[in-house]
Amino acid sequence: MNILILGTKEYPALRLTRDIGGIEVFVHELSRRLSEQNINQVVITRHVSRTEFYETIGNVNIFRVPYIPMRLLKSPTYNFFAFLMAFFVLKRVKIDLIYTGETIAGFFASFLKRIFRIPLVSKIGTFGSQQPEWPAFARIFLKYFERLTIKNSDKLILTNKMSMQYAKKLCKNIDTEKISIIPNAVEIEKFHKTNATNVRKQFGLLDSDFIVLFVGRFTESKGIIYLLDAFQEILTRRDDLKTKLKLILVGDGPLFNKIESLTQKGHLRDHVLFTGRLKNINSIMKISHIFCLPSIYEAFPLVVLEAMAASLPVIATKVGAVPEIITNGQNGILVNTKDPKNIAEAILFLYEDKSLYEKIERNSLSTAKLFGWDTLVKKYLNIFSQAIQE
Repeated sequence: MNILILGTKEYPALRLTRDIGGIEVFVHELSRRLSEQNINQVVITRHVSRTEFYETIGNVNIFRVPYIPMRLLKSPTYNFFAFLMAFFVLKRVKIDLIYTGETIAGFFASFLKRIFRIPLVSKIGTFGSQQPEWPAFARIFLKYFERLTIKNSDKLILTNKMSMQYAKKLCKNIDTEKISIIPNAVEIEKFHKTNATNVRKQFGLLDSDFIVLFVGRFTESKGIIYLLDAFQEILTRRDDLKTKLKLILVGDGPLFNKIESLTQKGHLRDHVLFTGRLKNINSIMKISHIFCLPSIYEAFPLVVLEAMAASLPVIATKVGAVPEIITNGQNGILVNTKDPKNIAEAILFLYEDKSLYEKIERNSLSTAKLFGWDTLVKKYLNIFSQAIQE
C-alpha cells in the first residue's frame, strides 16, 4: 500500500516551530507505525529551518514546500504549495490512498481525488471554525473547508462524539456510514517508564515544590489566562503555598508574550516557569504533581492521555472528548470553562486530599492503557483497505 499524507505542518515532529501541535505529533506516530507494517508513504510538509527540501527516512519520502509565514496565510499557502507538489508526485508515483489530517488539506485533496481517482480518507481532529483565536471571517472560510472535507472524503475519521454532532450540524445530509469515531492513542511506555533524574535541578525546582503542569500551544483556545487567574486565587487564599506552589508552562505560540506579560503584572513570576518548546515532555511530567488543561475548545487532546500515561492526575475542562476520557473524581477532575475559581478549588482539592490524589493517580494510568496504538493502527488500516476496495 502506498499512501500520500497531507496536512501536517512539521514532519518528523521535532518541535522546530511554534506551530506544531497534536496533529503533527499524531501523524508522526501514525507514520512510524505504518512503516513498521511496510506501508510506503509520501509526506508533504512545510519547509522549516534546519530541514531539507527532500529526504527519505526508511520507507517514507518527505517533500517540504514553502509557505508564507503570516498568521492567516501560513496554512492556506502551505496547503496550496503542497497541492502543487502532490500533483507532481501523483504524476510520477503510484499512490493507492490520500490521507489528510486537517480540513484545508482535505479541501485541496478533494481535487486530487477527482483528478487522479484516488480514494481520500480524512481525519478531522480539530474543527478550526470552533476555535476562538480565529477571527469571524476566518471561521467562515474554515467552515467551508470543513464542509467540503466531510462531503468529499470517502472515509472520515473523527475522535469524539461532540465532533460527530458538529459534523452533522455542518452537513445535514451527511452519510454517517462513512464516519468512524476513533480516539487518539498514546505510547504508554514512553511516559510511564521515564528517567527524570536531574530534571528538577535543571529547572531550578526544589523537592518541596508542588508542581502544576500545562503543555500546549499558547493560543486563546487553551485558556491559559484562566489558569493564571486560578493561581492568583490560590495564592491569595493560602499563605502556606506561597513558597511551594509552582506552575510550569511548556510550549509556545502566538499568545506567548501576552501570557508572559500577564504573569509579570499578576506578580506570579516567582511561581511560573516558562520552558518554551520541549522535545521530550515525558521527563517534566514525571516530576509534576498535577496536569491542568483549562481549554475553551478541544477535540481530543492527546496531551491528556500523555499525562495519564505518566500517572499524573489531570484537571481539565468539559470540552471535546475530555468528558469521554475523564470520569470526575475517579480518574481526573472536570472543571468548567473560563472558571478560575473552579480550577483553583480542584487544585486545592487534590493537594489536600491525599487518598483522592492517589486513587486518581492509579486510575489515570489504567485509563491511558485503554488507548493503545496497536488498536488504533488496526482500525486505521481497516479503514484504508475499505476505502481502496470500494
